[in-house]
Amino acid sequence: MGEGREESEYVFLQGNNLPEAWRAADVFQIGEIGFGTGLNFFVVLERWLESRAETARLRFNSFEKYPIHPDAFEQWVCQRHLKLARTILPAYKKIQPGWNKMVWKEWHVELNLFIGDASAGLESRPFQVDAWFYDGFVPAHNPELWNERIFSALAAHSKSGTTLSTYTASGFVRRGLEEAGFAMQKAKGFGRKRNMLRGVFKA
Repeated sequence: MGEGREESEYVFLQGNNLPEAWRAADVFQIGEIGFGTGLNFFVVLERWLESRAETARLRFNSFEKYPIHPDAFEQWVCQRHLKLARTILPAYKKIQPGWNKMVWKEWHVELNLFIGDASAGLESRPFQVDAWFYDGFVPAHNPELWNERIFSALAAHSKSGTTLSTYTASGFVRRGLEEAGFAMQKAKGFGRKRNMLRGVFKA
């Protein structure tokens, strides 16, 4: 997965103190804005299998309006020789608009993938996460994923201590998340990127 994997680990896992944060949890929930190729999920899955407690469970809730076509998704997986990712292919080929639930009982992992508008998905069911991966496309070019409605929805699905990380250091994103209840701070970005944002929800 190369640099993409390294960036995912740096921004989203290290940015949310993972895997340390899930080691003491019976059930750990992650929320992600922007499933894309599934890279973040696969990186998390690898780390989860290496470090989870024997009976712990992982729920990964992700939102994607424009899913990659199954054929392109399969090609991406095969090109990168992602053994774990191949397990998702049969289920991914059947995804439909709305919620899609995929379960791997042997790993105690559940992926809930919402296909459609993230705002609608966030407002469609109750859940609370322990960590947010805010990975929507560049804010300047994708305002539907970076706005007050989304910021408020992230807060509504958070609890005291929920962490959040994102690759962007945009001022309006930082201010919006702070107004929604997150204590945000800049952190060193990945590679040549100067800064990124990390935060904690204060209920």
